[in-house]
Amino acid sequence: MIGRWLAVCALVVGSVAAGSHAQTLMTKSIAAPPSDVLSGVVRRPVASTTGVSSRCARYPIELERSADGVWRASVGFYVGDPATARLMIVSPEAGAWDARVRFADGDVIALGDGVELDARVKRHHGQYGIEGVFDPATMYEIEGASREKWTLEVSAAQGEAGGIDGYLLVTSDDPVAMYAWSSGGVVGEPIEFYACLYDTTDGVHVPGAAMPAAIEGRLLGEMTRFGTGDAVDVATRFDPAAGDRREVSGVLVVDTPGVHRFEARIEAELADGRRVSRSATVLIPVVDARAEIAGVTPRVEGDVVEFEFSLHGARLPGHFRAGAELWGRGEHGDVPIAWIGGMVTPEWDENGDPGAARVSLEMDADWIGLAGAQGPYELRNVRFEDADFYVVFAERGRMDVAIAPGLSAREVGGISTEMLTGRMNAGRAIDVPSAAPASSANGVESAVSAHNIMLIHGYCAGGNPWPTGQFSSPIDIFSDPNQSRSNDAFAQLIGAQSQDSKSFGVIAHSQGGLASLQLYTFYWSGLDWARGPRLIQSVGSPYQGTALAGELAVLGSIFGTGCGENTDLTYAGSAAWLSFVPTWARQQVYYHTTSFLDEPFVYDYCNFLSDFFLTDPDDGVVEMVAGQLPGANNMGHKAGWCHTTGMQDPAQYTDTVRNATMNANAAR
Repeated sequence: MIGRWLAVCALVVGSVAAGSHAQTLMTKSIAAPPSDVLSGVVRRPVASTTGVSSRCARYPIELERSADGVWRASVGFYVGDPATARLMIVSPEAGAWDARVRFADGDVIALGDGVELDARVKRHHGQYGIEGVFDPATMYEIEGASREKWTLEVSAAQGEAGGIDGYLLVTSDDPVAMYAWSSGGVVGEPIEFYACLYDTTDGVHVPGAAMPAAIEGRLLGEMTRFGTGDAVDVATRFDPAAGDRREVSGVLVVDTPGVHRFEARIEAELADGRRVSRSATVLIPVVDARAEIAGVTPRVEGDVVEFEFSLHGARLPGHFRAGAELWGRGEHGDVPIAWIGGMVTPEWDENGDPGAARVSLEMDADWIGLAGAQGPYELRNVRFEDADFYVVFAERGRMDVAIAPGLSAREVGGISTEMLTGRMNAGRAIDVPSAAPASSANGVESAVSAHNIMLIHGYCAGGNPWPTGQFSSPIDIFSDPNQSRSNDAFAQLIGAQSQDSKSFGVIAHSQGGLASLQLYTFYWSGLDWARGPRLIQSVGSPYQGTALAGELAVLGSIFGTGCGENTDLTYAGSAAWLSFVPTWARQQVYYHTTSFLDEPFVYDYCNFLSDFFLTDPDDGVVEMVAGQLPGANNMGHKAGWCHTTGMQDPAQYTDTVRNATMNANAAR
């Protein structure tokens, strides 16, 4: 960064925060070079490529009182290839239940802590959860059983009518998986959903890859549920007599904003006659925002080109993401000049149409000179998105812009910092929630106006997980315990808590890495003034999401634990979020991934419940493949370390060797 701009940044942010209870963050006018446009880095992802893969089936257990006063439930399911099947009963009352598995041939296997297990069964005690919030669970491995229909029978002395008492989770070595996705959307507008079974023999779907082809077979049954939290707005079941189908798809219209769920379960008979059950949960963000992009007016003032968009029929949040590609004419045809974007705040027409508003994006004029592009110019792929859920609520494919001639003749030596981030502009600021400065841990020095390291925790964490004694002072400790926040809200809080730091670098765990990158990309902060080899270092950060984002919210609801859904941590949410993060920002991230130690001939895992949903190798929350951040610095993968405490191997943030390396290379 260029020093004079960084010094101004720190002084302005600090003085605003210190002089008033109201805190603000100044937004950047970000841009990306043509290479990011052509490679798709800043293109909206295709929804069908960001779905969830699942080799697990989840069934609700709903106890009903029988005539003899005993509470009972029965759940039928298929495991496909039964060489090894794994079952888990998830309920706070499971320890008081009698459970058994009955097969189609009449064979019965008793389960439970108080019974002598069949020779075909292995029992594993453990817990499930995320970020230190865990509940007990027991998993059973059953080998060599029938490939026909299985039935779980549960009985209990006590129960409660209505509602879901627990869940049965089932997985096996069968390579068939479910693939499910939804588009997310706007209140009152169509939202697509889709689910199918596919063969993972050649590999599990990787986030961003083309949607897998549905496997040959015949649906025996299908269940889809839509709703918010425990409420179910729509529930459908497939009637096998209605005809053969290989997939489940349709369109949903939602009339309330929020995070909705699409839960799908498919039972199918495959071409070789085996039968399988698979299910998946997809989180669907729905926003109540809309606008018609009526026009755009370009203005050139000095070195800055401003694009002012006029909006009609607008219902807008306080701030949101806006982005567009600028194209012109080169020697051999149309060429991209730059992608421009950032957080914008609408200005409303106070004297006219109540739905009329304006927002603007700014671009350094040197981009046009660097491209040498002539007119006619046009904006392409203009999109306005909610800042928390990344739902597109207004877009235009192409918009002609009449930019004054002559800018293509500007002499530009290369891409400067100002071209990427814009210049400081106090008029481009947003209000953020007030927050006390980041606290220092006991015995750890933290100084006002110092060059600090900030240690940042992740989603739903109970507090700072980092061993502070392994890092050099001065240190700031970010604190926002037991919360679920979007990357943007998380980033704003980091910015607010860093108000007393002259500059700082970040060492982050889990979602803290995503939030730090969000802060650096969109807002001016002490990160822009930091000096040192590595600005943002992270461990176990789900840059491309995790399958647990939807499933643990569902399972945690029956225990009353956890922090609920977080769409930023889904595959779809993370892909949409990253589509506004240029390569230059990603290049400031140095990330580490870990996984359990895989011993030969042993069933290994970090957490046996999350292992039902994740693809190895994983750290119990984040798969190695989804922990990658394209364009950033991959610092390697290390086995023998899990995401957090309470898992099979030590917590990744307690690795003294890695912590020493991060401490020595941290920017401040």
